[in-house]
Amino acid sequence: MKDLRLRRLSQLLNNFSYGRGYEVSIDDLEEIFSTSRRNTSTIIKMLQQCGWILWTPAVGRGKNSKITIVASLYQALYECIQADLTEGNLDQIPKYLEAHRSLASRILHLLMHETEKAHKASSTLTVTQYPPVNKLDPAMTYVSAEMQVISAMYDTLLRIDENGHIHNHIAYEYSVTNQGKRYCFWINPHVLCHDGLPLTKFDIIESLDRLFTSEGPYKWLFKQVARVGFDREQNAIFIDLFDPNPLFVFALTTPNASIATKRYQVLGQRRVRVGTGPLHLTHWDDKKLVLVRNSQYFATGALLSTINLCHEGKSLDSFLSFEAENHESEKHPIQAFSTLAIRLRESVSITKDGLAALLTFIQQQRIIYSKQQGIDIISHFGLLNHEYSEYPVLSGEIVIGHSQWRLKYKRHLINWLTETIEKTGLKVRCLPISDLDAIDEYGDKIDLLLCEELLEQPSRYGLYDWLLTTTSLRFALNQDQFEEHRVYVQRVVANLSDEQELLDIINTKVHHHHLLPLFWGQKVVTKTKQVSGLQLKKNGYLDLHRLWNNHTL
Repeated sequence: MKDLRLRRLSQLLNNFSYGRGYEVSIDDLEEIFSTSRRNTSTIIKMLQQCGWILWTPAVGRGKNSKITIVASLYQALYECIQADLTEGNLDQIPKYLEAHRSLASRILHLLMHETEKAHKASSTLTVTQYPPVNKLDPAMTYVSAEMQVISAMYDTLLRIDENGHIHNHIAYEYSVTNQGKRYCFWINPHVLCHDGLPLTKFDIIESLDRLFTSEGPYKWLFKQVARVGFDREQNAIFIDLFDPNPLFVFALTTPNASIATKRYQVLGQRRVRVGTGPLHLTHWDDKKLVLVRNSQYFATGALLSTINLCHEGKSLDSFLSFEAENHESEKHPIQAFSTLAIRLRESVSITKDGLAALLTFIQQQRIIYSKQQGIDIISHFGLLNHEYSEYPVLSGEIVIGHSQWRLKYKRHLINWLTETIEKTGLKVRCLPISDLDAIDEYGDKIDLLLCEELLEQPSRYGLYDWLLTTTSLRFALNQDQFEEHRVYVQRVVANLSDEQELLDIINTKVHHHHLLPLFWGQKVVTKTKQVSGLQLKKNGYLDLHRLWNNHTL
């Protein structure tokens, strides 16, 4: 609508001077706008409501009306771009740049600078190109962008630092008894929820019980829980496990284990459970989310007063780049690795020997690709040792599923895999998957699934977490196989003495052709000292929880 108003104003400015009054007839304006009399009246009313023209209608037959243009194109364009920046309509801005080029570019740079200064003055951060957020339920999401927001809105009983050390949080103390099968938590009495009510033991028990009985993507991680309750004698919340598990405590530090009350906050057509986190959600629609600092937070508060997460802005990359390297930032590598999960459809004509030859060929081709890309091969998860020709001769078609990756190196990875497989004579079709939570729906649509997933720290917990929650195995194994796998993992963990025991489980999946580990990767988290302002981010999102840790300053 704004670009239409600008076009109509431009048509007037091509015929009349700014600031001067003119007598005109409706016939004159019909010709200028190249439209009907009825539409002309609508256009005049629209421009008048914008305050861009003064209009005095004719009185009497044969009389002319009077028009005065009181807004220059610069002023009008400034108003439109400013409004869209404020409202988060970032995909609208390239239309101005295409239509008005240098004028729009000058205005946009000026407004970006003004917005940056205003945001910094008010401790506000706006991030563009943030991935879509469909649900904010800790127990039910597996999506990184949603997890980031959940980490800001909710708290966990315990927290883990970058070195893998556990720290108290909602629980000010905890203990492990009954031969490692009972965990007790003593709760901080000063925790307030975003609606001002105190967090109660009933809120925590209900939230944990819902997590442990949910059908979310992390359900296998919590199948070991026998019950949750309150021990009156010790005045503590307890969690009982079926079997000992020294790694269970780390699971309670994940965003999925966040405490969310059963009360809801309504935001337009959406609703979220009330939390206690350092930031609380005040706006959520298809265009953006707005998180505001929780002024009554019980722990170290957020550094920012407001964070705007806008989903738009991708097309601005063609015109602008505001991503300057901040030399005051710190970068911390996080372990990530890519895997290929295998579960061939019945219609695929590849034999067992053919599959073995294909996987071995991909495994060998990794060496060339790793040298080209400067990445490391995963070598300690097990190797395939089948004999194969230099280029196995295969026929048919296979379908590769993969996330809708935004980062360039990940898109290169899927291209490399496709080209490698096609060297064998197979035809390859790629199917982007928007929601990995729903991977079960793709069992009859794809044969291979390419994933890259984080390995949480410490590594022994990361391997355990990965074995029970990875999308790769949820795709590669059917329900009965996965349940058998889960029981075996829990049995190993109950008597865990060495990390190699967990690696051996992965090695078994490799030798059975359920998995093929590919490459180690790294995701770099930047903790910036100056975080307020306006950031156009190509990769879309950042770790929000880094923005309220005082020790990063």
